[in-house]
Amino acid sequence: MKTICQNTLLFGIVMAVLLSAGTAHAATGWGLSPIFTLDTRSSTNVPSAPTGLTASKGTYTDKVRLIWLGVANASGYGIYRSTSSSTSSAAFVSGSATTNYNDTSATVKKLFYYWVTATNAYGASSFSAPDTGRRGNVSAGVCDDYDGDGKADLAVYRNGYWSIYSMANGLILYNEGAWGGPNSIRVPGDYDGDGIADLAVYSDGYWSIYSMANGLILYNEGAWGGPGWTPVPGDFDGDGKSDLAVYRDGYWSIYSLANGLILYNEGAWGGPGWTTVPGDYDGDGKADLAVYRDGYWSIYSLANGLILYNEGAWGGPGWTPVPGDFDGDGKADLAVYRDGYWSIYSLANGLILYNEGPWGGPGWTPVR
Repeated sequence: MKTICQNTLLFGIVMAVLLSAGTAHAATGWGLSPIFTLDTRSSTNVPSAPTGLTASKGTYTDKVRLIWLGVANASGYGIYRSTSSSTSSAAFVSGSATTNYNDTSATVKKLFYYWVTATNAYGASSFSAPDTGRRGNVSAGVCDDYDGDGKADLAVYRNGYWSIYSMANGLILYNEGAWGGPNSIRVPGDYDGDGIADLAVYSDGYWSIYSMANGLILYNEGAWGGPGWTPVPGDFDGDGKSDLAVYRDGYWSIYSLANGLILYNEGAWGGPGWTTVPGDYDGDGKADLAVYRDGYWSIYSLANGLILYNEGAWGGPGWTPVPGDFDGDGKADLAVYRDGYWSIYSLANGLILYNEGPWGGPGWTPVR
């Protein structure tokens, strides 16, 4: 009995020493199993989510460029994307050992939501805050693409109510609102840089802008412009966001919400009797100064100079010009509307629609 007790005491001492050293054994009779190491990992070792994610928006034709800030204890990163803003639909794209990634597999001109996670031996972090990105250029300012497919949509407005139809994806809005009213001028554009046109109106120098994806941007703020000035928003500096721009008798004043003053009462391009039709007609990612009268178009690029001078005819008296990128080639097209019927001509690719419809009708105003 004394020997057994001494052996038991010795066994207990050995076990205690082994456990205190971070190892343990399993006893089977008087023998010991092979040594195993205790798992000292915990959730505190998992890296935190990356921050500062930015995705390029049409800057590159062959990729979406992603950049983010590094996480101290991360050994790598995971890139995820989706066509919606919900992480539940996020699909794994690739891993990366660095804090940048080129997504060359993204569909050209299609808007994607991106997230990044940080990883190490202990697991993966939660998703970073998202950012949207797009491969390939789209019309500057995305003034008329309400579903993010890279193509302009047919949109009409009456007394604050909006109806929008995508030729690719069908109905977006039908007589919904109110955003604006009888005395408001429609000035849609991508003011928050998410790749989708926002509902926006203007009255006497004051701007109200609502993002269908992200909510309110501006409400009755200004003044930029005033009585006698016509609002002509577009992305004139190429930062991916529409700018506050106004026009009067051939003179242009343009203010970027991100970068400040671009033009102040400069011109003349256009004049009395001309209608403003700004858009990115040369595909350089910036809106151009453009005017229309009775079917004739004059277009001037701030970066590249003259594009058209009093050329046509496309349209005519009684037609309303509604330019946009209807074929998704990254350039604005010559488009006109009358009583629900649309005629669209691409400078690059030729005829798209000729007097087709109806979408809209008498009493409806085409939105551009």
